Amino acid sequence: MTSTIQTSKNPERLWAVFHMRYALDRLRVAIKAYDPDQPRAPGGTEEAGQWISSDSDGTPIIVAGGFTKDQMGMTVQEFISKMCNGGIHSKLPQQFLPLTIEELLAERKAGTAGAATCYKLLHRNDYRK
Repeated sequence: MTSTIQTSKNPERLWAVFHMRYALDRLRVAIKAYDPDQPRAPGGTEEAGQWISSDSDGTPIIVAGGFTKDQMGMTVQEFISKMCNGGIHSKLPQQFLPLTIEELLAERKAGTAGAATCYKLLHRNDYRK
């Protein structure tokens, strides 16, 4: 009770405590609302990199640098042709071009040399159209 009495006698301290509690409440709300897995608009679109909440027009959401279910059946070459710029060709391990994205992920999981590099390059937004 002593602190309540001291605070009420000092309006500046009361005001500072109020602001501190308000700031902490806002921080708690922001932390609860933050979702690192929230989707972002894909590269090559007007909204590229912006956080998006849903696929309002029914188009599939592409997490930045990620793959949709439809893309999992595409070959790496098809994916590159549709989604990536030409700069990726000089860096990409060429032996993975005929594999599907799904097969590439399996190779990466199995530890096949170069598969992780290929995967990382396909995920880099700076190589996306």
